[in-house]
Amino acid sequence: VMTCSKPGVFALTFDDGPSQYTKTLLDLLEKENIKATFFVLGKAVDEASTGHWAKDAYDKGHQIAIHTYDHPHLNSLTADAVKSQITRTEQALQKVIGTIPNYFRPPYGECSPANQKILEDMGYMIVQWNVDSNDWRYMSDPKKFPLVTTNFKKALARMDGHASAAISLQHDIHKFSIDQTQGIIQMIKEKGFIFQTVADCIGN
Repeated sequence: VMTCSKPGVFALTFDDGPSQYTKTLLDLLEKENIKATFFVLGKAVDEASTGHWAKDAYDKGHQIAIHTYDHPHLNSLTADAVKSQITRTEQALQKVIGTIPNYFRPPYGECSPANQKILEDMGYMIVQWNVDSNDWRYMSDPKKFPLVTTNFKKALARMDGHASAAISLQHDIHKFSIDQTQGIIQMIKEKGFIFQTVADCIGN
């Protein structure tokens, strides 16, 4: 899945968390009355200092999905190692939120046909994106932080808020990306989109 199947719908997604910045994002989403989708790392869920934000997000009605345990390049792993990345994350989430998701995003967007089959056999829907903030590219260069907003602006310029659909990609481990999310939400609203989780926007 690259984008929502319903026109006029926008799904905000955040990868690699939960982190110390997830709370700021959750507060903003609550204020804006928006439900987002979080593709979490099992390792961050297992971490006492951050794992509870996954529970908080889940309790607030956001969608929790899997992004592997510790962000490897899936295509460089054996089949057993791929499965282990998933099952370890399932165990972490079972402990923290009490349920196991069935949506998955591969790190770096890399997923070979063989890995796709493994994931589908494990019951996962694979979710990519069609609007990229590219925030991870700018983390070491503050002068480039504003490009996150620019990238959304460019993508939105090509879209019609009633006919287009989008799944965007940001990372809730980057404070500078979270800090721009309020402005990004305003731009998306001005285009006429409504916000949904990935599960809702693809009609599941």
